[in-house]
Amino acid sequence: MLLLLAGSFCLPAAAENKQDACKILDLKRVSSQLNLNPQSKEKQMAFLEAFPNSWEEFIAVYHHYDPLTGSYDRLYQQAPKHIESLKSLDQVDDARLIPHLVDLTYGSSWDADAPNYLQEVLHELMAGKKDAFFAELSKRSKAAQFDFWAFYWSSPAKNGTDSPYEKEKKALESAMKDKYPQIVRALSLAYEYYYGEAMPL
Repeated sequence: MLLLLAGSFCLPAAAENKQDACKILDLKRVSSQLNLNPQSKEKQMAFLEAFPNSWEEFIAVYHHYDPLTGSYDRLYQQAPKHIESLKSLDQVDDARLIPHLVDLTYGSSWDADAPNYLQEVLHELMAGKKDAFFAELSKRSKAAQFDFWAFYWSSPAKNGTDSPYEKEKKALESAMKDKYPQIVRALSLAYEYYYGEAMPL
């Protein structure tokens, strides 16, 4: 009976199924704990483990639109803070963090708000962890590599030939082309096809 009652607490009206509801409650709990003790490795690991690890789950939690109310719900309002927290997980090994982030981009598509926040975090992390990102991508299929870069470079508008994205692309190509030629090829093609060409969800 106690187990049944505990399970019933994971069924708020805003969630369509128990899995989504429990994920939302868990994220709220571990995020609050991380805020109280941001340098705790245990709290950082717990947050990463609770954070969505697939694009479908990410959208269901942070970018869910309810047509009945005509608004976004679930953890839409908490998305900026939660996603920003991914940059602060300095006690988590890259061997745990980077695969989790790459998993998130498989099947992804750019949009404003939560997807855009995630994209910005990936760019900031890439600056200091490009070796870890490329090493992880080298283990993935060509499709997964391209999906990552397609999301990474997606933008609905171009900002000229001297944009930060253009500079970053050239820097990554120069730094990684000898060691990871296939990944750099995917990077370059995705930039060509998705930068300035992205359509919102």
